[in-house]
Amino acid sequence: GGGPGAAAGSDGFDGKSWVLVPLCATLLVSGLLQVDFHYRGQREALDLFEAALLPVVAVFAGPGAVMLAAVTKLASQRLLRVEPVKAAFNVAQWSCAAGVASLVFLRLRDASVDPTAALVVAMVAAIVVNHLSVVFVLALVQGRGLREVFSGLGPVVPVWVIGGAANLSFGLIFAVVVAAKPGLAALCLVPLGVLSLAHRSYSEVVVDRARVESLHAATHILAGPVGTAEALPEVLEAIRGAFSAAAVDVVLFDGDVQHHAGDPDLAGLARAIASAAAGSEVRRIDAGDGSTIGGMLAEAERRCCLVGPLRYDGRTVGVLVSTDRTGLDGFDVGERQVFEALTGEIASALQRSELHDALVRERGHLFEIVDRSSDGIFTIAADGTVADWNPAMEGITGFSAAEAVGARSTMLLRARTGEGVEVDFEDWSGAGVASLPTEFEVSTRAGETRVLACSFAGTRTEPVSLVVVARDVTRQREIDRMRDDFVATVSHELRTPLTSIIGFTSMLMEPPRPLTEKEQAESLAMVRKGARRLERLVFNLLEVSRIEARTQIAPTAPVDVDAACRDVVAEMQETYPGRQITVHPGSGALRAIGNRLSIEQILGNLVGNALKYGDGSPVTVDVDESEPDTVTLRVSDRGPGIPESEHERIFDRFHRLDHQAVQAGTGLGLYISRQLATAMGGTLTISSNGGKGATFSLTLPAELDLVAA
Repeated sequence: GGGPGAAAGSDGFDGKSWVLVPLCATLLVSGLLQVDFHYRGQREALDLFEAALLPVVAVFAGPGAVMLAAVTKLASQRLLRVEPVKAAFNVAQWSCAAGVASLVFLRLRDASVDPTAALVVAMVAAIVVNHLSVVFVLALVQGRGLREVFSGLGPVVPVWVIGGAANLSFGLIFAVVVAAKPGLAALCLVPLGVLSLAHRSYSEVVVDRARVESLHAATHILAGPVGTAEALPEVLEAIRGAFSAAAVDVVLFDGDVQHHAGDPDLAGLARAIASAAAGSEVRRIDAGDGSTIGGMLAEAERRCCLVGPLRYDGRTVGVLVSTDRTGLDGFDVGERQVFEALTGEIASALQRSELHDALVRERGHLFEIVDRSSDGIFTIAADGTVADWNPAMEGITGFSAAEAVGARSTMLLRARTGEGVEVDFEDWSGAGVASLPTEFEVSTRAGETRVLACSFAGTRTEPVSLVVVARDVTRQREIDRMRDDFVATVSHELRTPLTSIIGFTSMLMEPPRPLTEKEQAESLAMVRKGARRLERLVFNLLEVSRIEARTQIAPTAPVDVDAACRDVVAEMQETYPGRQITVHPGSGALRAIGNRLSIEQILGNLVGNALKYGDGSPVTVDVDESEPDTVTLRVSDRGPGIPESEHERIFDRFHRLDHQAVQAGTGLGLYISRQLATAMGGTLTISSNGGKGATFSLTLPAELDLVAA
């Protein structure tokens, strides 16, 4: 005949029964050569049945074609061990497709349509019915709309179209060959094998290209400026799309952190899989394969998963899990290799993130140290401008970081040595760090002079800068100066009473002439005065040592302050016989809680200072009992007074006021007095107006004297 339908006659199988064997073999083989497509737990088998069915329809259109399609499809399903329900659906599906194709072909052929065109239209109708039946069944089984099912089958639609066109073309060729030369029907098996290989290769190329693209996308995302933790959800979504997975998870063991993309119901399963798969290689695990993870998948009614460890620095930090991969099957080796590359990229990104976080923490820790350092720290660029300025430098100089950074260091600090030589920071990189003095003076914003002890170091990385660590030693240098003055004063103070004692004792022991009783008494009095002065000086030195060593102060007890005042004044009156010292005692109803020797030491220092620096004015000692729980002893004079700016400084050790008429003492008396007052739970304060005298007040806790009351 002249076309594929020419061999089909009214006699049906008559005269062509021998062609059944090669055609049945072709149908059976075409049903076995299939490519799987997985969708939401269902599997769609894409095979070459259309190509083999077309010559059958051309030769045995009608019940014969339907019967051959049903028998061979049932045989292939049994050989593939397809579950009975799905096998029944496939047999019914292809029987229906064969019936539709036969009906369309016979109707068009009877209508005098070209047999070849009629056969093409018939097979197109069969293909459409076949695929629509798949969509309808999936929609019914999963309870989803047709549009949603079509969307999920998106990756396989191009395969349907391209595969259908290829099957139709090859089927038409098979039909022409069988119609023209029935004996060549067996040769159709060869192009079927080639077509199956091409079909599978195409699907694998499509799938593996998507996987490689996901690897590229993941690498690009992880290499971006966004942190790894923020980028992982986007990376996992890209992997899920490329692998057509139900869910993709990264489970990190440190802190049990999990990043998830896809079906939220699978997050818990992924965590359990990650715990079981820790330390294993990249592998694919199918449900019910006898492994622990396979049992988990079967229990959760899931089909398969891919797991891959995330490793760096020789340790496993997490696991990448892809659950229920769907879509077309690809190369298993390629799938594992791409998945392993993805785990490597994610692990590298996690390591970079960890290193970055550690660097940020260390940098923040360093900044915190610099900011909280009590020493001033600043850097100077190669051009002499200030590059960094910490809060301690702001406290030392009064210049804020906003004012200092970018300013010329020489103009800002106005640094100079003790000899007044200007320190040039502008040329530090040329002259070298060794040329800079380790101690110099600077001027603060308020115009005060500060002494800074500095250490210098030049950085080696670009941009080079000079790092300066500055310590404010102004107070220390002042204390050093006061200590030197103190040593000189103590030497003088020791020499004066010793000279007096030695001189008068020599005169008593080896008089140039016989001394009268009055002269002897006066000499002994001068010796005693010098000895007492020497005793007070030694006591002050010992008291300072005890205070500095923080040794325990003598215990406190109720003290009769009136008696203590009288004893101190009587002793002072002997030393200063011509001076007026007045005592205003209290009622005796209250007694101070303290130490008798400490109270007498404080009163002695206060009265002695008033007599020494009061310009000869009367000195008054008052005992104030007006408060019910305290006793206050006040020592007043009418001398030049003490400036308000010195009211607190006079209680510092070694601090002395310049007095034109009297040489200043050791600078320890008021320091010792306040320390003793504090140790007894009391206070020592001063009130003074310049030119109107000074009043020192010693306030101590009191105890009610019931006998006196």
